[in-house]
Amino acid sequence: MDDDFPIDDSFLVSFPCFIVNSEDGAGFATHAIGQGQYAVMVLTDDDALDRYRSDVGMPQRRALRFTTPQQLLATLKTMPPQVTHLIFDVRRGAGRQEQSARLWRIGHVRRQLAEQIRAG
Repeated sequence: MDDDFPIDDSFLVSFPCFIVNSEDGAGFATHAIGQGQYAVMVLTDDDALDRYRSDVGMPQRRALRFTTPQQLLATLKTMPPQVTHLIFDVRRGAGRQEQSARLWRIGHVRRQLAEQIRAG
């Protein structure tokens, strides 16, 4: 298996990738997306990780590093049901508003990862 896996025809996730810890370190940083649902940021390289940490004002915040699809899938399976989406490589616009064209349902990403792992 190579170091990428497709989410769809337009986007590949590269490994390693990262998920930033919550402020207290007990979980992962989440962002409310409405109606009691949350998204977790997945950052696909060191630059995206550093930009995100800077954007949230915590440049030293710890992050979990995933080097394989198996590791990421295992973690995604532990997310509480309120975490319904993943946002990949969120970027801030000129007005510092989030811009996220890469928003996927967590179930879709889990299925894609599992299929890639099975295909080996």
